[in-house]
Amino acid sequence: MTGVRSGVAKRAGFVTLALAMLAGLTGCVGLPDDGPVVESQIAGGGTATEAMAINPVGPQPGQSPAEVVKGFLDAMQATPIRTDVARQFLSTVSQASWDPTATITYIDASLPQTAGGSSVVVTLSGADRIDPRGAWQGALRPAQSELAFTVVRDGEDFRISQPPDALIVPQTWFVQRFRQVSLYFFEPTGQVLVPDPVFVPRGADLASILVQRLIAGPATPLRGYVRNLLDLGVDSSSLEVPVSSAGVATIDLVGEDLEVPDDVDRDLLLAQLTWTLRQDTSVDAVRVRFNGTDLTAGSGGVNVSTGGRFAPYDADASTLLFGLDEGRLVAGGAQNLAPVSGPFGQGDLALRTITPDLGGSRAAGVTEDGTAMFVGVVRTSDVDAAQLTQVVAGGTSLLPPSWDFSGRLWIVDRRADGAVVSYVNRETTSELTIPGVSGEDVKSFLVSRDGSRLVAVIRGRSEDVVVVSRLLQNSDGRVVGALEAQQVDVQGGRGLRIRDMTWLSPTSIVVLHPIGPRLFQVRSASVDGAPSGLDDLSVTLDGKITGLAGSPDPRLDTYAISEEALIYLVGPGGGEVAIRPGLTSLGYVG
Repeated sequence: MTGVRSGVAKRAGFVTLALAMLAGLTGCVGLPDDGPVVESQIAGGGTATEAMAINPVGPQPGQSPAEVVKGFLDAMQATPIRTDVARQFLSTVSQASWDPTATITYIDASLPQTAGGSSVVVTLSGADRIDPRGAWQGALRPAQSELAFTVVRDGEDFRISQPPDALIVPQTWFVQRFRQVSLYFFEPTGQVLVPDPVFVPRGADLASILVQRLIAGPATPLRGYVRNLLDLGVDSSSLEVPVSSAGVATIDLVGEDLEVPDDVDRDLLLAQLTWTLRQDTSVDAVRVRFNGTDLTAGSGGVNVSTGGRFAPYDADASTLLFGLDEGRLVAGGAQNLAPVSGPFGQGDLALRTITPDLGGSRAAGVTEDGTAMFVGVVRTSDVDAAQLTQVVAGGTSLLPPSWDFSGRLWIVDRRADGAVVSYVNRETTSELTIPGVSGEDVKSFLVSRDGSRLVAVIRGRSEDVVVVSRLLQNSDGRVVGALEAQQVDVQGGRGLRIRDMTWLSPTSIVVLHPIGPRLFQVRSASVDGAPSGLDDLSVTLDGKITGLAGSPDPRLDTYAISEEALIYLVGPGGGEVAIRPGLTSLGYVG
């Protein structure tokens, strides 16, 4: 029996995070020599109020240009978070114009070096950028990682002129001080919520920040491709969301052009708010007022569990496991999988993979040679009348497909000249070009149930990489394009050969990769590409592991699959579950 070598590890890895979500954000830099930073320890660990307090010292008379730059960088690590000391290192003009609402994080930084004239250079390694919304934007290019500071005389001392408009801080500083949350918007047809991961300060006024960010809306490239019921033209910068002792968050929206939404839009708006605000553990209910008109009928508000039918993982999706047993489609619990009544369950159809849709009513099977794909019902009382429809013929090497909430079937064919991505919708097949995926050597892929993301494993010469692209739909629910795929950080892994990949949550995946002849690692990763956080999953397994079975639905367990058992990784259950030997293509719907 396969065993777990080491259990779930909440790995305190580096987090390439950041944002200056609040008007007073700041930080400090751990440059490798002594500096004018006074530190005092506050008991506890984890929240912003429990992290080590850092009280930076302002500029001193007679400091050299390099010392001024170092002092500026050190001052951006102030805890509690603030920027007042950092601004003192700037020229009078720059103090007013500096905007640290974007953030640059790094693993290491060189000592400031005078580069001649008025320039002081600092070189960052492992640097990433986070936009003002708190959304991770990826690694800086090498040229961007060399920061040149202009230092000028301002009165009797040197000060920095026109600094980069960003908070520049080490990754380690963020591990204790920032957390990742999701803002929830709707896909364009208003049927399913789409999570948008961002980073916020720990211990801050989370309810206010979340509502402010919802009103601000999604990232610019996604505007028009997600629906935001809080796009009201309200100035949210000073909006506060008080939370009563009873756990009721009150949201007062005021504006000349505000109109009370109809019943349909009201339900969508409340779903956005309750899904977003339930991440604040102090909030149990939400009360919303439009120019004094209460949308929630009573001071008690609506419970944060409201809006479950709009879940990004599709609350009505089947929770059964499915697989192939001697070529037949089986379904049920892990220990009671039985052949289905439809055509896929009647005999060996020479399939290598089978993937049911979210409702578990249809399935798509790929033939053993990978050249054809068939779709048919999972269950029927009249097998003779049930027909399998061939949706792909003449393929090269079809990967296991994926379904989204709308019934759209996503297909990737590994051709000699690279992957071709397509989808079947209402019996019509369309090809979609995804920059960074199409034409690459794609080993496996997933599409999120909300239809907003495609995640792919790309094979390289020495390692595999995981990338994610945002899929764009219009208000009619029609796919109209895709954003360029961005690489996902898998806990800083290098040289990985990824064996399998599955969903862990609507915004995270887990990957399986070998680290020895009979040793495997399971690691989690965020779909926004941000590097690992405090709560990431890292498990080492000893034995012959063949794959993963996971779902974005938090009601379901995530398993590693061996030849004889499902090995529990995370979820509401626990322990190993024996399975029938020879099962293949085992997993949940989608």
